[in-house]
Amino acid sequence: MDILGVTIRDDLHAVDHVDKLILACTHSLYALRVLRAQGLHDQALHVVTEATTMARLFYASPAWWGLTSAKDRD
Repeated sequence: MDILGVTIRDDLHAVDHVDKLILACTHSLYALRVLRAQGLHDQALHVVTEATTMARLFYASPAWWGLTSAKDRD
């Protein structure tokens, strides 16, 4: 079930959410590499990273962090 963008399984583990989050961040990092190769300045890259990758990682993290296993947190 998705609750406000956080995927929660019936056993209250967030492993599916962590997997989707990692995949989304991987795509964002690829896009950042492309932007950097196209000549985007470091400050602008920082702003884009904060708006995309970091925002995804921190969105609702206090809510789903407790539902993760030690493996997921690593």
